[in-house]
Amino acid sequence: MGLYGIVVALCVINGVHLAENPTEAPTNEASSYNDADDSNDEYFPVMDWSDTFDWQLLKAIANEHSNNILISPLSIKLALVVLYEGSEGSTKKQFQSVMQYSDQKSEVNAKYRNLLANLEKNKKDYIINIGTRIFLDSTITPLQQYAANVKSSYNTEIKSTNFTDHVAAENLINSWVDGLTHGNIKKLINADEIQDDTLLLVANAVFFKGKWRRKFPVEKSYQGGFYVSPKEVITVDYMANTDTYYYGESKELDAKLLRLPYKGANFGFFIVLPNTKGGLSELLKSVNLQTLKRQLYLMDERKVDVVIPKFKFDFSASYSKILQDFGLTAMFSNTASFPGIARGIGSGGKWLFVNDLKQKSGIEFNEEGSSAFAATEIQLGNKFGESDISFNATHPFLFFIEHQETGSILFAGKMMNPLQNDGPVPPEPESTNSKPPSGENNTAANWRPNNVQIVKPNKQIP
Repeated sequence: MGLYGIVVALCVINGVHLAENPTEAPTNEASSYNDADDSNDEYFPVMDWSDTFDWQLLKAIANEHSNNILISPLSIKLALVVLYEGSEGSTKKQFQSVMQYSDQKSEVNAKYRNLLANLEKNKKDYIINIGTRIFLDSTITPLQQYAANVKSSYNTEIKSTNFTDHVAAENLINSWVDGLTHGNIKKLINADEIQDDTLLLVANAVFFKGKWRRKFPVEKSYQGGFYVSPKEVITVDYMANTDTYYYGESKELDAKLLRLPYKGANFGFFIVLPNTKGGLSELLKSVNLQTLKRQLYLMDERKVDVVIPKFKFDFSASYSKILQDFGLTAMFSNTASFPGIARGIGSGGKWLFVNDLKQKSGIEFNEEGSSAFAATEIQLGNKFGESDISFNATHPFLFFIEHQETGSILFAGKMMNPLQNDGPVPPEPESTNSKPPSGENNTAANWRPNNVQIVKPNKQIP
């Protein structure tokens, strides 16, 4: 098994026939796991990492949704950057301001080219697939320079698509997604969700599967209480281990930090746990890139008794309003300027603007052999473990998956309720164990994808 992550970010751009001219005229694969010993875990935070967008996005989404959330900042940025490549005027300037892009597109090209190369190297111990594709209406011819740039810099291909043939367009898009995600997402879009006036659709998918370096033994699993609020407790399944981890305590954040390393030394799963049961809202207010970098730098290897709930949930959201609040307003209106994408844009009533950007994600976090340990219940004594440091994630927390070499955040989210999934919250299981076990070594966590679909876009200009 392992920890899976599949996130699909969709940016749907519809062509509309404008009643009047815009105010701004556009200007002219999977690898097998290596079980070799890699117990020497070294973590050095990337201190020159300066991308504040990730945490702004997480905080904005967290403020809008009271339940569990999961986002992929990387997936959204990869969908947006191919639009930036074809933008001009105020649209381009807003990208530069909000996304911290250089005014030289060649520098942005180089940054993402290097990032993608780093993310996908040394894949013997994990699986990561990152793909972006532009589906362009067959009545429009992409500019040769644009097609070359998005291919070389972002590994993005442009696929001619007849959006008026809804069934053919559905099959084309779903076939690509199905292949990229190893068959885990077979239907991204339905034919009746495709509109005749769609001119362009950008789709990005990020698939990640990693295996814990330090195993959580299945026999150490147990059931116990989780405080969804300071006064409300539910019974959930926990996994536990005692081993050496990078750990830190932050007075500034009033929280504990823990890093769970994946095999391969390239990725880590981080948990930021408030010291108080109702402290997540305050943590969200205080956390920012600069503060977090300081705390990550101060983490040290310690022997820690770790208790973490197992969880699985899906999450979907529209990011249009948030991105406009950040300052990306031009691309959502009839002032959008994307002349660098294709010929024929801005003439004959064909204009490109972003109608909506949606993302759906999901995560499953547990040990290997989840079908076996769901029923595992162990009666425990009072002794917890051999360490004087305990990390008991028995109340809501933040988490993120970071690529160590670049500091890039693949996924980030908050865990409010381990029983919440994409359906009704299941009834509480009967609890037989109330105390966590001691443990050593690791097993895994994983992400099981579900079918993903996009919501039919709104034809109105925001």
